[in-house]
Amino acid sequence: MGSNRSVSSPVAKPACVYLLHFVDGSHYIGVTSIGVSNRLRRHLAGYGSTWVYRKALLVGPPEVGAVEWWPSMSSALNAERRHKRHRAKLYSKCEVCRRLKYGEGEQSVS
Repeated sequence: MGSNRSVSSPVAKPACVYLLHFVDGSHYIGVTSIGVSNRLRRHLAGYGSTWVYRKALLVGPPEVGAVEWWPSMSSALNAERRHKRHRAKLYSKCEVCRRLKYGEGEQSVS
């Protein structure tokens, strides 16, 4: 017969699309569910994109330029795909580029 146990659906884990900014002005778009700082540490340790790892060896570690959170990995992957097709839109949100170009986001020390 039937079971009285309730079947719970898996809870979607939030994920984000992130933009890395390198000192030479180049960028990398990625997606993660482990948090950007953890993902960046893994990149710099050689896990994941070999381009990011090699680029960091050549020009130094990147800064996080932008982060967009999504409710699930599938929605983050869709957003990443869109961003890679229309890079200029995400690049325009790069906080590092804005700070360098317009001086936005700089904090004054009192």
